[in-house]
Amino acid sequence: MKPQQDLAPWIVTTHEGSAQHLALWQLADSSQMAIALFSTRDKALLYAAGLSGSESQVAQPDRHALLRILIECFQRQVELAVLDPDSHGAQKIFPLREVLRAAREELR
Repeated sequence: MKPQQDLAPWIVTTHEGSAQHLALWQLADSSQMAIALFSTRDKALLYAAGLSGSESQVAQPDRHALLRILIECFQRQVELAVLDPDSHGAQKIFPLREVLRAAREELR
């Protein structure tokens, strides 16, 4: 299996006033939310264009910034991340607990 360190996802942030929020995606038939991650800038821009009511930006955080984002989301009870979500589904679902555990092991 290829190490996850090769993944350098793009994220979408929304701005409402002075508040900044990470774009989340709702799992079908569930109230559970997941962090929306994207494999390309174009996919992130397409997702951002579909968000209404707020200004959005796309970014590709470095590895350490991404890890901080994932930790903060996990602490706020967001337990999943999804890759390339759209209105039909997501390419892959990642349990954040496992992602963070793997990152911790890699840092040792």
